[in-house]
Amino acid sequence: MLRLPFVMVFSEALGETIFFCEDDNTKAALVEEGASPWSIYTRAELRTLCVQNRIAPLNCGKSMRSNARSPGGSPSDTNPRCIAKCAFG
Repeated sequence: MLRLPFVMVFSEALGETIFFCEDDNTKAALVEEGASPWSIYTRAELRTLCVQNRIAPLNCGKSMRSNARSPGGSPSDTNPRCIAKCAFG
């Protein structure tokens, strides 16, 4: 597991641990080890979030919990741009 390219971070804004990883194979390995799929972002997902944030920046002063991915939801039902903006400052 430690040979896979990923970073684990505890987000005080979200109150949970999130993962940033290289690709879908690494994401699948993290899920297999017990990480929630909704707390893992691949490089491609982060690239998309950064592009979207440049188009329409969000104010992270709004409720973070309402913008976070939720179990049973999908990334398209939520607004993860705020998560990325706050995660990267």
